[in-house]
Amino acid sequence: MKARVAAYTATNATQYMDVLTALNDSFIDDTAMGDFATGVYYVYSTKTGDVTNGLINPNIFVHPSIDAAAQKKGTTLDARFTSKTAEVEDPADAGSAPGSTEGVMLMSSRKFTIYPDPTSSTSMIRNEELILLKAEALFFTGQTAAATAELNIVRTRAGGLDPLPATADATLFTTELLYERQFSLLFEGHRWIDVRRLNRVNDLPLDDPMFKRNVRFPIPLPECNARPNEAACDLTST
Repeated sequence: MKARVAAYTATNATQYMDVLTALNDSFIDDTAMGDFATGVYYVYSTKTGDVTNGLINPNIFVHPSIDAAAQKKGTTLDARFTSKTAEVEDPADAGSAPGSTEGVMLMSSRKFTIYPDPTSSTSMIRNEELILLKAEALFFTGQTAAATAELNIVRTRAGGLDPLPATADATLFTTELLYERQFSLLFEGHRWIDVRRLNRVNDLPLDDPMFKRNVRFPIPLPECNARPNEAACDLTST
């Protein structure tokens, strides 16, 4: 967790060194035998007094942009995409996005399968994420070849995709990193934070041109009402 927080707040190489230091004290295993699923999880139960996993909601659909982004090796889609999502069995069950472009509703014919039942565990942090954090920290401390090697551990083993060539281009590497994080951590609650901290909020799709990309969590209305002229409560600001 310390490594994650350090990465979220890092703005220079010295701070990214703190990520590597924290990872050295963690359970990271980026060897050939490392298990990506090793980690810490929230556990749910249907027993009296326990809580069940609410993410099995049947109305949570895969956004069409995720379908479009999934890469392939030859004709085979990213294994993370195919293992965590599936086509709905009945076309009548397909979901729609809350907005439209040119008056046409955006439809999704896929649902998430990562949490199949009320007792499915959710990850707090996993080895797969630690490896991706290491890749990020290595790159931004100047160890570009090693950074791509770490990305490829996840990309080839979890995604079944071809390895990436090493790059020293920060823009390209950030794009590659965000792709691997999107599909390795799909539906685990990281995407919005990732695009915001890496200055890629404008890459998020808009279902309607009238929608806005929020760069912060909204302040509750009662609090805004109690704070007149608070700039953060101005919905017209970015």
